[in-house]
Amino acid sequence: MGLAIRCAVIAALWAGAHSPAWAEAAPGEAAQPPIEQPRSGPARVGVAIGSSGGYVGGHSRNLQLDLPLVGLADLRLLAAVHARVTLDLWLPASWMLFQLAIGNPVFDVALMARVRPAARSRFYLAPGLEVSAWTPYQSSNYAVFVGVPLGIGYEWVNDARTFGTTLALRPAAGAVIARVGPSTSAGLGLGLVVELALGSHVEPPRRSSP
Repeated sequence: MGLAIRCAVIAALWAGAHSPAWAEAAPGEAAQPPIEQPRSGPARVGVAIGSSGGYVGGHSRNLQLDLPLVGLADLRLLAAVHARVTLDLWLPASWMLFQLAIGNPVFDVALMARVRPAARSRFYLAPGLEVSAWTPYQSSNYAVFVGVPLGIGYEWVNDARTFGTTLALRPAAGAVIARVGPSTSAGLGLGLVVELALGSHVEPPRRSSP
């Protein structure tokens, strides 16, 4: 009989020591589960580095613009503003530095909104706005291209959804404004860029369920 009591006491002590901490509650209070720590996941903003190749051209009354684009180190800044929308700022840094070195200063930047058909879809469309400006070295002549790009892309994402690789085709159409000497004219401008980028995968924080 004494051995059975001792075994019962030991079993009760063992059960109390291994019961979950949230099961203990003061008299009259409901037991509360432990607060889970947030898990690491995709960031809301990020950076990507990529390469691109393509063409920017235009024709006006006094200018024929044919400008090949080869970017070995493009800079991209990404910001998730919605579960299906990511802002993408593109700057072909290496190409602009190369053009500056050979005496043809060029500035090119595009801001696009990657729109996915579903929150975790890998396909996206990216409408936006692109501005390019070109001027010969030590010259007052210039050409400005203002276009509307529409990118079509696909993103591969790792299991943790923190890193992504994107491949996209980005055609653009817009207007070219050119000045040659005292004359200024406007015409049609076109562009086509193929781009590959590696870097952060961004998503807005997900709301925790109650």
